[in-house]
Amino acid sequence: MAIVKKYLAPAGAFLVLYLLFVVANAPAKKIIGHFKLPKTVQLGQISGSIFSGNVDSVYLGQHKIEDVRWSLSVLSLLTFNPSADVEFGNPRLGYSGRFTASDLLSVASLQDVKINADADYIASKLNLMIDIKAAGQVQLDLPEYTPGKAVCNAATGIVNWQQAQLDATGEYVPLGDLAADISCEKGNVLLAVKPENNLGLQLDAIFNGRRLSATGFLQPGAKFPEQLQPMLGFMGKKDNQGRYRIRL
Repeated sequence: MAIVKKYLAPAGAFLVLYLLFVVANAPAKKIIGHFKLPKTVQLGQISGSIFSGNVDSVYLGQHKIEDVRWSLSVLSLLTFNPSADVEFGNPRLGYSGRFTASDLLSVASLQDVKINADADYIASKLNLMIDIKAAGQVQLDLPEYTPGKAVCNAATGIVNWQQAQLDATGEYVPLGDLAADISCEKGNVLLAVKPENNLGLQLDAIFNGRRLSATGFLQPGAKFPEQLQPMLGFMGKKDNQGRYRIRL
């Protein structure tokens, strides 16, 4: 019995290391194939191993994310709390981002989510009534995000549109910097535009996993760009507070 106890721990450690070695060298495509993904998630070509791999494209409903790379932490496996560093996109595509995913064996959560995107790339994905081009960089910083049944259980962060510009009349118009707070409300992601902006824009946008809707007001003030004044005529009548209603 003493001999068994003497060699039990080393044998167990060797077995764990051997299993890690086997998993590390197994093709990611075979391992991921054993997991049942949500119907709204589709994966493209998978390459590499489970510890370090790549998916050329991921479809989340109608949204496509290209060039997704991951690196799984070996230490996190030993503590039975697997986590992975994930990167996606690149400047050539118009967007790039990274985050850390943890608690992968239970309800996964994301930390340190950072996304950079060209404003014009985002504008091209919006279903707007008029064709609008945009310039500047949009940066999202989400320290914590927990997915939920709809979209989220928890989310806290901020999104900034730096040196924002719009072109709907043949010339780019500087808008200054725009920012919005990110939160989770009733399972949906809520973006609340901060009112300190040159446009006098007050807007709440909600993403429910399928579509983006927004309501708010535009109240032009002294800093409202003169080049955009003619466009106000397309926004309907002002209310008694001088605000134009917005509904998308």
